Order: sequence, then C-alpha cells, then structure tokens
Amino acid sequence: MKNPIDNKVFSKSDLEQYKDYVEDELLSEMNDFYEDKVEDFEDLEYFEEVEEFINTLDEPLCHEFTDKIDELEELIDFCETLEGYNGDTIIDEDEIDDYLQQFVEDCGDLPSDLPNYIHIDWDSTIQDLLMDYSSFEYDNTTYYALS
Repeated sequence: MKNPIDNKVFSKSDLEQYKDYVEDELLSEMNDFYEDKVEDFEDLEYFEEVEEFINTLDEPLCHEFTDKIDELEELIDFCETLEGYNGDTIIDEDEIDDYLQQFVEDCGDLPSDLPNYIHIDWDSTIQDLLMDYSSFEYDNTTYYALS
C-alpha cells in the first residue's frame, strides 16, 4: 500500500488505513521472524517493551524492526494530532496555495467570466483563507487542515 503522504494532498481516512496496514505488516513480519522465540505479537500497544525485547536479541533484522516501530509510532502520533481537526483533507505546505486557489475557483465564488483586465490578488486571498486552517509539523514538513 502506498503512503498517502506522498500525494501532498491526502485524507485523514487514507492515512488511518495506511497506519493500520503498516501495523499489520510489521506484526506479520515480527511474527514470522520470531516464530520460534516468542509467542505471537498480537498488538503493538507496548512499543517500548517490544523494542527492549528486540534489543536483547543480537540478530541482523532486529534494528530494522525498531526502526519500523519508531516509524509506526510517528504515524500513530500524526493520526492522533489530526483527530482534533474538522476537515478530512490534509495539505502539504508546498501545495496549499494551489489547493486554495483551486478551491476558490471550484466553489463558484469567483465568476468564470471575469474580464482579463481584472486581476485577483491571490496572495491576500490565500492568507485570508488560511485563517480557517491550522498548521502542524510532521517529518520536517508543515501540513494544513481545516480547523
């Protein structure tokens, strides 16, 4: 499954599905790798305990699992952050201007038959629209969601 964050504009529900997919894949990989060593991992509620266990084993793939667990923890934190926002759409900072301009053009507030001598101050318009959005950081990138 492709990470929806790569799309620059994505939905909370797609991200939630991706998080579940990553968790299921990680559990499956861990169960396959450690099948003779421990009982099945049923969930990843106690990441620190799992990481401690992995660190006690001196096997080549152990650190790969801790990296994947760290990545999953960050994804879970990101999803929890998004729960407080009303909108389902999450927009990367590199796409927010184009996204909001397209929104204004699509919603019908802007007449489609404006004469060519009338110019829209898109910078000011976007700044006004951004007042309804909140920004937050994930993986060194700023994202916007409707507040």
